[in-house]
Amino acid sequence: MALALGALATPASAAVYAYEYTAEFVAKTFDDGTPGNSAADAAEAAGTISGTLTFDDTFLGALPAAGGSGDRGIYAAPLLTVHEFDISGVEQPLETRVEDGHASFGDRLYSLYGSGNVAPFSRVGFEFRDASGTVFAGTGWPGMLSLGDFSAASLTFTSAAVTSAEADRAVLSFTSLTPRGGTPGADVPVPAAAPLLLGGLGLLAALRRRRG
Repeated sequence: MALALGALATPASAAVYAYEYTAEFVAKTFDDGTPGNSAADAAEAAGTISGTLTFDDTFLGALPAAGGSGDRGIYAAPLLTVHEFDISGVEQPLETRVEDGHASFGDRLYSLYGSGNVAPFSRVGFEFRDASGTVFAGTGWPGMLSLGDFSAASLTFTSAAVTSAEADRAVLSFTSLTPRGGTPGADVPVPAAAPLLLGGLGLLAALRRRRG
């Protein structure tokens, strides 16, 4: 039985990489002219924001190079929080991608949203560019990120209440990215946890026999 459990435990759980970040407002690339009606406006008003950015390196698939895009590895959805204002109504990214050799941006790690450009929408995204080509090994997950390794690292809030042409878009630049706890955490795979559970049940049974 132990051998069977060991065999089942072979697949490892994906690692979760969590960071505390700060980001500074840079510019509005779109402005609908109505102040205070979007997360982009809130980011502009705050000037500097902070929060958490959590990645899951579960691999979902790959896309080959096409047009100006390089090969892309697709990973599970990230999660971003903001301390300074409420983003509960803002769409989180659908997935994280690692791209090897974009024609204009070089190697990069970036988010992809799920919704299209049909208003209304409100979403957040990010991009980490590696112009030197030294951070990533192809489309594999790079492990822990260090902000100093990137040529540019940005955070964007985009929203449109009526049409995509009447949108707010705020661009911020990451100014710090600090690992929470210093190392990535990984959940214990359920099969790997099974021997621990069985061992615990066996110990409880032995204690009950002794008490009896």
